[in-house]
Amino acid sequence: RGFGSLQLRATFARANAGPAKTQGFKLETAYILAGSATAVSWIAIAVGALATYKPWRYMHNSIGVLQALTALPLIWACFSGLSAAAREGWLRLRGPDCRRLNLGLAAASIWSAITVIFAPAFTSALVRTVDPVIYPLPLVIGVVLTHIGTAVLCLSTWRKSVISPSPSRMLSGVLGSQWRVTSSDDPDQAPLFANEYNFLSMAFTIFTALAIFAPLPLATVPSILGKRMCRAFGAMTLLAAVMMYELKVAAQDGRLGSGCEKCITCHLKTGILFFASSHLAIAGARALLESPSLYPAAMTCIPAVVVSMLVYALAAYTSFRDKQFSACKRAAADANRPQNVNNARIRSESCEDGQNI
Repeated sequence: RGFGSLQLRATFARANAGPAKTQGFKLETAYILAGSATAVSWIAIAVGALATYKPWRYMHNSIGVLQALTALPLIWACFSGLSAAAREGWLRLRGPDCRRLNLGLAAASIWSAITVIFAPAFTSALVRTVDPVIYPLPLVIGVVLTHIGTAVLCLSTWRKSVISPSPSRMLSGVLGSQWRVTSSDDPDQAPLFANEYNFLSMAFTIFTALAIFAPLPLATVPSILGKRMCRAFGAMTLLAAVMMYELKVAAQDGRLGSGCEKCITCHLKTGILFFASSHLAIAGARALLESPSLYPAAMTCIPAVVVSMLVYALAAYTSFRDKQFSACKRAAADANRPQNVNNARIRSESCEDGQNI
């Protein structure tokens, strides 16, 4: 077993030591194209679902579309981070953060494709009226092909980045991550922001479960998009949960970066900040500009909506504070925590260039 494992690892290492730059350049371009196509697809289904229902209600429909488009920073953050990693080559893409993001993007793309294909079934519930969403066939074909292509890209990259890829390995990794996210460190000794990101990852995982499995109107709480797009938004909350988990692990490992805007963690923090902030801003505009009677579903579960707003506020506040800390300040703060002296020393060694360890 030992000889076979070593031989397999040696073969894998030789493959990674090959033309990584060439492959990385191709993958970098592929991620950019996939991210652009995914963003355009999300805009198209948002307009198709929310701007075509009672089109004379311009303000209501416009606010709804803007609320859906608050997910665009998440798409940008994931694809730009993976594109930057691909620029460095396969050795960087083998990192656990890239593997997690690839799997998260693949899952989100598959669910997005499902919600478009079966849109009439997901949106035909009776909320004042039935009026299911029926996308034009060319739009369905284009969006589904985009999401399937993105899922294939991410899964194939993940498959090449692990030594022995298999469904069981993928399942054990996902279950292990979910198990670890249920436990938090001692708040007096945990690295900065680790517990906050851990809580947020768990909260957005719950949001994803609500969007996918909960009955209406509870399923509308994470997105405030009504029945016409609340199920589809589950893909975005899933992506947010994966990003929060990666930032939690990065905080524990001392990889949160120093605001260089070049590493994956900096991309993720920026994406979460704009996502959460814009979600709160559009939700506030809804409350100021429109009558509550236009949102019968949300009005039946106001406490849940308030809790969801608090979670988004925590996400915006945590990512904003995190971006304000340089690596040196973070190292100095963690140095005062008994169990993190070594991590602080390691982080301080990377303060001059501002890059990840």
